[in-house]
Amino acid sequence: MSTKKPRYAEGTDVPVEKSRNEIEKILISRDADQRIFGEDEQGARVMFRLHGRMYKFDIVYPSRSDRSIACDSRGYALTKDRVAARYQKEIQRRWRVLLISLKARFEIIDSEAATVDQEFMAYTMLPDGSTVGEHIEPSIEYAYQTGQIPELLPRFKALPGRNL
Repeated sequence: MSTKKPRYAEGTDVPVEKSRNEIEKILISRDADQRIFGEDEQGARVMFRLHGRMYKFDIVYPSRSDRSIACDSRGYALTKDRVAARYQKEIQRRWRVLLISLKARFEIIDSEAATVDQEFMAYTMLPDGSTVGEHIEPSIEYAYQTGQIPELLPRFKALPGRNL
């Protein structure tokens, strides 16, 4: 008999707007500027500049046809209204997850257990709009499959006084 482990903020009643506002307050308190919030039917994006670097966090929204949204625990289809309510709850939950993630990252930085670069590296935006994580993830998989360490990013021209 397996019991489903509850996920963080499951069943939350906190509106997305409140989570978004809390995220913005945290970013303002950290002197993050160029704060951008965007949303469409597929998800949301939070971008900001901190210490001269741009960071990008995506919240992927579930599909309304996802079994966890559209069906009850026995696999029976739910009514349209029930699906809509579950869908909204899951979006609210995912915004709360981003909020706690950012809070935790800043707490780690404040505790001097890591630097800003270390905590936000995967989300650092590159000049083409992608993130470091998007570039490195396939290389990590390749390294584990082959035992070879690939070049993660093309070599950039060294800055004066720095060796790469």
